[in-house]
This record gives sequence, C-alpha cells and structure tokens, in this order.
Amino acid sequence: DGRGRNGEEDDYDEQTRIVGSSIQNARVLMQRGLRINGSTSKELWIQYFALELHYVQKLRGRKEILELGLKANTAAGESGDEETDSDSTDGNDEESESRKNEGENTGMGNDGRKRRAKITNTMLLPSNVIYKNAIKAIPNNVSFRLRFIEICRLFPQTKCLENYILETIERDFGEDVEAWVARISYAQEEMKRKSRAGKTMSKMGSIGFLAKIDSNGTRESGESNTDDRPSKKARVEEKKDPDPALSLLHEALEAVPTAKMYLECTRFLRIRIRLLREYSPDGNNNTHQDDDDDDEDGQNDTSFLLYEDEDAESAARRHALLLDRLYANAKDKSLSSPSLTLDQVDYLL
Repeated sequence: DGRGRNGEEDDYDEQTRIVGSSIQNARVLMQRGLRINGSTSKELWIQYFALELHYVQKLRGRKEILELGLKANTAAGESGDEETDSDSTDGNDEESESRKNEGENTGMGNDGRKRRAKITNTMLLPSNVIYKNAIKAIPNNVSFRLRFIEICRLFPQTKCLENYILETIERDFGEDVEAWVARISYAQEEMKRKSRAGKTMSKMGSIGFLAKIDSNGTRESGESNTDDRPSKKARVEEKKDPDPALSLLHEALEAVPTAKMYLECTRFLRIRIRLLREYSPDGNNNTHQDDDDDDEDGQNDTSFLLYEDEDAESAARRHALLLDRLYANAKDKSLSSPSLTLDQVDYLL
C-alpha cells in the first residue's frame, strides 16, 4: 500500500495507544479500589496482577500480527529487487537463500508455521511491581503468594515471574511448613510438566514435525529451540538430581525438624506410593510406561517418578524405604504428635 516500514510502525504505535487507553482506565479503577479497601483486599491484588498479564498478552498478539505483515511486505519488496537483479553474485544468492531458509523475510519458521513473539522481562515489569506492592501490604501470608503462581500458570512465558515469586517465598518463609510443602509440590509439578513436554516433543518428532516446548510446558511450533536449551553444566546437574522434589523434602526436614513437617513429608511420600501402585497396570515390569494412551490429560501418568531403568513397583519400594526412614528418624528425634502416630498406624495397616 506504499506505506512501507514507517506505516506499519505507525499502525503498531496506534494500536498500542488504543489498548493503552483502556488499560490506563482499568489501572485507575484498580488503584482506587485498593485505596478504598486499605490495600488489604487479596482479591483486588490478584485481579490487578491478572489484568497486567492480560494486557501483555494483547500486546504480544498485536505485535505478532503487525510484525508478520511488515515482514511479508519486506519480503515482497525484496522479491521484486531479486527479479531485477537476477545477475547478482553467487555470494549474494547464498545470503538471500540463507535468509529465506531462516524465515527472516516472512516471519515464519522452518516448518512454515508462524513464530510467536516473545514476552520480555520488561513487559512483565508492571506485574512484578504489583506483586511486590501486594506482599508489602499483605506480608505474612503464604497462601496469598501461591495464588499469584496460579495466575502465572494461566499465561504463557511467565516462568521468570513464577521463579521470582518462589524466591520470595523461600526468602521470607524459610521456617514455614506450608511454604516448604508448596515448594515441594511445585517441584513435583515441574517434573511432571517436563516429562509430558518431552513426550509431546518425541511424538511430534516421530511424525516429522518440529515443535518447541516452552518453559510453561506449552508447545510453540515453528521456533528454534537453541536459545532455550539449558547449559551443559545445567544438564549435568539435572542428571545428578533426577527428583528435585525429594531433594527439597530432605532440605525441609533439615530446616524445620518438627512433627508437623515430618507429617507433611510422610503424607507426600504415601501419595506417591499409592499413585505408583495404583496406576501400574500389572504391578510390576512397568518400566517408564507411557500412560498417555489411556490417560489423555496425563493426570494418572507416573513415569516422571521413575528413575532410569526403573519400573513402577521398584519406585514404590524405594519410596516405601524412604518413608520407613522418616518414621524412624522422627522417633529417634522424639518428634511425635497424635496425627503423625495415626498416620504411621494407617500406613502399617
């Protein structure tokens, strides 16, 4: 249409201004509500946080559309230039071919699928500031902070924000049982997500498609996976610690050696043992079973709990031995409570 790059950039600025106008009005209303309620309304803080994440997603979607149109126009212009300069040098031909293969001119990946615009830390800064102000207004509530993690999981590319929230929980609630339980549960959910993401990637590769699994376990097609690959050191450390949740469990018992903490840890292990035994089809020889065929949403999949070359029954026995050690350690340290005693009796029965 003759506007070229400047015209597309003007469109992007205009769209941002329009969306920004709406977000400004929403922010004013949220801030007014917090002032009226004395900044202690948990629900207002949560919704204010979610509002900013919604806004980031809108900007990302518009950016994808506008960038795709801009690159398509650029590609069309360069295509016309190539027709008039058909006698260009071999070096220029190679450079043009390389850029075409990389999808730079079209905004598409190597498999012909549209790339997704990435959310930067700067785009998440307003949400980060809201969270900081929220925990300043309501400082001593672990459950309140965990709700922010739940909101993050509703949106893609918010892993860095989740990690920051967990860091504040670790920093401010080092001796809180509920905080440790939440961190252990989160670590297990991350294990499960990574396991399911790996299976999805394996399946896509088996039929000839390339797919990227982002940090939230969401498949994003048509993007290079190079930048998101962990470093060699990180991969080695991951191999040394196949079960981060159990590692955190041991840390929790050292940090807070109380009857309540032992009770929570034994309950966590008992749930694992039950899952391993219940969802093993025949009770043994279930080496890394893929339950996705029978369980489409993966809720019953326990393969992420298995070590290499381990079946479900062996994993259940390993957890049972650890559980016995926990009961014994609690007894040796004279840590007892009616709930812990009843829990052990129920397990023995």
